[in-house]
Amino acid sequence: MLGCLPTLQPDELLYSVAARREDLLRFPTAEGAAREVFGLTKTNILVPMGLDYFIANLPPGHTHTINSIINGHTMLPLYAPFMPPAVVESTKVYVATGAMADNQCSIVFQDRYLPHTLRLCHDCVREDRERCGRAYWHRVHQAPGVLVCPVHTGTWLSRSHVGIRRHGKHCRKEDGFISCERALYEMPPGISEMVGAPPLQLRRIAADIQWLLSHNPIPLDHSTLRARYVALLHERSLATPGGVLRLTQIERAVQDYYSDEILTLLDCQLHLASEGKTKTWINLLFHSHTSHSPLQHLLLIQFLEQTPETFFADQPSATRKPFGDGPWPCLNPVADHRGELIVEQLNIQSQLQDKAKLIGTFICTCGFVYARREPNRTDNDRYQFDFVRFYGPVWDQALRTMWDDDTMIVQEIADALGVNYGTILRQGARLNLLFPRRCLRSVRDVRALRKLPGPKRAKWLSKRQTYRQRWLDKRKAQPELGRQGLRDAERPVYVWLMQHDHHWLQRHMPDKRSGGKKHNPSATHEARDA
Repeated sequence: MLGCLPTLQPDELLYSVAARREDLLRFPTAEGAAREVFGLTKTNILVPMGLDYFIANLPPGHTHTINSIINGHTMLPLYAPFMPPAVVESTKVYVATGAMADNQCSIVFQDRYLPHTLRLCHDCVREDRERCGRAYWHRVHQAPGVLVCPVHTGTWLSRSHVGIRRHGKHCRKEDGFISCERALYEMPPGISEMVGAPPLQLRRIAADIQWLLSHNPIPLDHSTLRARYVALLHERSLATPGGVLRLTQIERAVQDYYSDEILTLLDCQLHLASEGKTKTWINLLFHSHTSHSPLQHLLLIQFLEQTPETFFADQPSATRKPFGDGPWPCLNPVADHRGELIVEQLNIQSQLQDKAKLIGTFICTCGFVYARREPNRTDNDRYQFDFVRFYGPVWDQALRTMWDDDTMIVQEIADALGVNYGTILRQGARLNLLFPRRCLRSVRDVRALRKLPGPKRAKWLSKRQTYRQRWLDKRKAQPELGRQGLRDAERPVYVWLMQHDHHWLQRHMPDKRSGGKKHNPSATHEARDA
């Protein structure tokens, strides 16, 4: 049973309680003091292991539990909200029993942003001595990124000589348990707080960390965290509705929000030498599936004008909108409302090749139905489509009209309707349009006609209509005439139509008549000459 155990104070590290007990009992070795409290020869300063042993050896009548110790006197509640729930539970088991936990819990013990030494606030020291007789190590002062006391917001924290191992699981043997009072007694005179008023961003980070340590919000997995970040970034046009992040713009905006001095103080420069200056911590925060330091999350949350209280408030998970908010534009190239945001109906389904990706089908009231694959990478993506499901009556009628316009060639019709040459032919067959269609003799004739001034073009079209009618009237009046007879009877008309309206003329010529002399291969030239 643990005798002479000091009373746990609010926000006191469990290490601090063991250190104050060490001041009373004066163990000869650091290993003996650790084994007496935690059943281990070594333990972590901020998140000690062996809590099962600690709870089991407390005096009778105590009210402490493993959860109350973890939540009130270790640093785990600062990391837990940004870790998957299963990893949080495995970390608690590790802290309680020492059994190996999930690899993702390593951020709790090897956070690169942890301070090198324990820190303290001299104003808190004075108040602690007045309230309970002795100063102690405050948990919030040791959190990564806390350079300012969250209670005395104008006070910079001072560094002690008690080291914290950043890349190991245990404190150093030679340090043992060093209380805050002992550290103050041994503190070298050269270690003092910074001068000047602390920046607002640093004060907010300290306040946010204090809120996390005292409120224990529900942990969020990586996908939920990312969804909430993307929703907030989308409100600032830093992410597309489909979840594609504009990382360059995000990094530039974060750099503008925090000064270089603040990022340097926090050791959170956007280009880290350890990463070869290829990826910033913002990039890794979104694209790595491991847990990250809470300091990085809090910097991003503050940049998004949020607090941990609002960010972790109970709210439905961000609704994924891969194609943005409606209404969407109609992309019918021949509709009067082309480009207007009038499409209200959107059907979303999974792609056959990749079930994780979606296809959106947009249905307009004009009957034009187009589809687009996710995601929207730019704002202009909503004005494009991957394919058309149905063209609709408006588009069909435009095709019929252009098909009957013999001044347009098929490629020009395709360009006007926003499709290719083959699509025009397929859709024309679907609509049972006339094949071959009526048109001028060649593309050269079409272009030459369009170069004519308005009056000359009108005169040309009128003459063509007159000659066509004369040809049809002659055929009706004398149906017995064959091709040669018509050519002889309407020689000027035939010549003009042959030159300027060849395809129409060929369709309105009489059928070729069968009969006439047959070739007799047995006849000789002499017989025919005779």
